[in-house]
Amino acid sequence: MGRDFFDIDFIINNKKESPDWNYLRQKIGITKKKELKERLEKEVEDINFEKLAEKTSFLLLQKEQVKRIENFYKKIKTWNL
Repeated sequence: MGRDFFDIDFIINNKKESPDWNYLRQKIGITKKKELKERLEKEVEDINFEKLAEKTSFLLLQKEQVKRIENFYKKIKTWNL
């Protein structure tokens, strides 16, 4: 599960890539960045990301990438659309 948040963070921060909007529309009815942000906030607000980062750290190639998981919720809350 932690790796999924790492991947989402990568897509959000990568200006050359964007989510597959057709897939998101078909699977969960999301068509805009604002909808995605609101849905992510709602779905992850109760997750302890520090604990999740600790459990997931072995999956990451670079240990400093653990911070990306730890700070995921904060980043979503401040995601500038």
